[in-house]
Amino acid sequence: ILYYSIGSFAVSFAIAGICLLSSCIFNKSKISLGIGMGISMFFLVVSIIGIFGTSVMPQMIRIDAMSIFNYLTIVRLFDVNSVLTNNMSDFWIKLSGLFAIGIVTTVAGCIYFEKKDLPL
Repeated sequence: ILYYSIGSFAVSFAIAGICLLSSCIFNKSKISLGIGMGISMFFLVVSIIGIFGTSVMPQMIRIDAMSIFNYLTIVRLFDVNSVLTNNMSDFWIKLSGLFAIGIVTTVAGCIYFEKKDLPL
């Protein structure tokens, strides 16, 4: 359960970093919400669509061409199968990618916000 919680936190941290970066770049709240949450919703929808191309789906429902969508989302970096098969080296490598995305976008957002001229 601990590994699942760490993975869920890493995905949330990466998405929060992307949302923070978009809100620091754009002045208008509707644009920053549209970009930040648009990217987050894109990742969510693409990961749901990608499930239909995996072996989890029964053969009758599965569409093999849909598996390409699994490579378009950062949610793929949270590898549940590595936890189930006790392959922790792959789990931590992919999780470090999620933490790197979160850290880089958060730091970039903070740097961009400090240099920003606020329209007051």
